Amino acid sequence: IEQRKQSEDNLEKMNDDLERMVEERTQDLKKQLSLVKSITSSVKVGILQVDTSNSIIFANESATHLLHADNHTLLGQNLFNLVRDAANSDLITELSRVLTDGGTIAPSPITLTTARGEPLTVLATASANMLGSAIIGAIISFQDLTALRLMEKEKADTLE
Repeated sequence: IEQRKQSEDNLEKMNDDLERMVEERTQDLKKQLSLVKSITSSVKVGILQVDTSNSIIFANESATHLLHADNHTLLGQNLFNLVRDAANSDLITELSRVLTDGGTIAPSPITLTTARGEPLTVLATASANMLGSAIIGAIISFQDLTALRLMEKEKADTLE
């Protein structure tokens, strides 16, 4: 009976230790998530995360602003629904490669369709989203190319 009581006490202590470790790790993950959300919401670059089926699973504030859409409109939508024309077929091929083989796509101009149905020319890049050695999707970042060109023009005008 004494040995059983000691085993139960040991088991209870191990359970308490495990619960404490899980709580600590949960708090660490919440802090990391908060940091990632702060970073992605503060940048002026649109960021989309897609899964391996090209479904959008995350859009930062800049992405929703540039695309004139809210998260409810974007989340679950296939990324290729945003691609406006056949000129983007190389990008589709490259993104498919990133989702199967990994790697990145160099910055390329592409035309997306906003929620208003308007064309939006952006400079976009993509990288595989990895979990260990497994590809779980891709991260696409993009900037309004029109705005970039205006800034470059203003900079050039200022230097003249």
